[in-house]
Amino acid sequence: MSKTLVTALAKFRLVGIFALSFLVILGIFLSGISFPIEDKRYTDPNEIQQVVFAKIHKAASSTIQNVLLRFAVSRGLDVLLPKQKNHINEFESKIDPDALIWHPKGKLFDILSNHLIFDEDEISAYLPRSAFRFGILREPLSQTLSALRFYASLYLDPKSKLSTAMQMYFNDPVRGFLDHPEEFCDEDWSTDHCFIDNRMSMDLGFNSSDMYASKRNKTKVDEFVRQISRQFDLMLLFEYFDESMILLRRYMHWQIRDIIYLKVNASPYRSPYVWNRNPTLTHNQTKIFREWAAVDIALYNHFLSEFFEKIKKEDFFEEEVLAYKEILSTVSNFCANPGILGPYRLQIPCSRWTEEFHISLTDCAVMKFSEDELVDLVRTQQLNRLQKNLWYQLTNS
Repeated sequence: MSKTLVTALAKFRLVGIFALSFLVILGIFLSGISFPIEDKRYTDPNEIQQVVFAKIHKAASSTIQNVLLRFAVSRGLDVLLPKQKNHINEFESKIDPDALIWHPKGKLFDILSNHLIFDEDEISAYLPRSAFRFGILREPLSQTLSALRFYASLYLDPKSKLSTAMQMYFNDPVRGFLDHPEEFCDEDWSTDHCFIDNRMSMDLGFNSSDMYASKRNKTKVDEFVRQISRQFDLMLLFEYFDESMILLRRYMHWQIRDIIYLKVNASPYRSPYVWNRNPTLTHNQTKIFREWAAVDIALYNHFLSEFFEKIKKEDFFEEEVLAYKEILSTVSNFCANPGILGPYRLQIPCSRWTEEFHISLTDCAVMKFSEDELVDLVRTQQLNRLQKNLWYQLTNS
């Protein structure tokens, strides 16, 4: 076969893949999101459908949100969503009802998966207190450096301390932060908002006012950790993500097909030097960071221990995790390499761990959506569904 013909065929295949991807996404928009519909033959009668997820910054929470939103649409569940963008709140725990999408009066929502500051009383005005509550945590140093890179690269306010520090430590911001974190962030939030100072704990409701004193108050920190332990049914861990998803599946009586995912909002590495997320800390840097991230460290250590205690109680856990990883790999390969002539649907065979199910190119497209894209689609679909139901009730009453 000539080189010219091979090149032409390669270009034809590439054009075909782009065209196919466009048609899949167009179909999603035109059909109002045609996610897989629940198959009641393979649904656990104890399946939990009311869920509060504490979406923690920079801890793979967008991937879990994608799973939850797809589940909500497939079951026709109502998701608590803002009218615009994807944050319900970010700097205080108060939920503004005027900022939320329309919902039938007196009816509670089923799913919460968007960013907010966790407050049990505020949330319980919109979702039942009996809803399953879970979150996800990440090893504090890894989470903090990921947040530092993210906000320094994408959301840098030129008037903030972070901006000034980035200019000062341009060649090695990680080392600069580990040596002098106070130069990157206002610990009292008096001049700007800080997302690299115990942000996981703040997402879970730890009061950010007077953070400098609060995180050095061991009694206050310990009580906060106990409070979160009481309020949440399960806390997942970033470092054990697939194990976390299987544990979540078992606790919520879901199926393997309900927790299939592709990584969402995972940023690629740039320079291995400037943004080294696994630095070797000096003794002094370790001491400084332990003081800086005291609340997050206490929180993570508590739930790390609890996580493994929960796993110990599960039968055949490692076997299911292994099977899950193999299914994820198969799905990832299928979604990454869609052929022009098919197959357009991947069959996952029945096994000890799952009933037979299928993954379509539509599923692949939706799993690849960014957080903003999927929230926008779910918001539109949900409003259309609720308004149709309301119109039906009005015209048939």
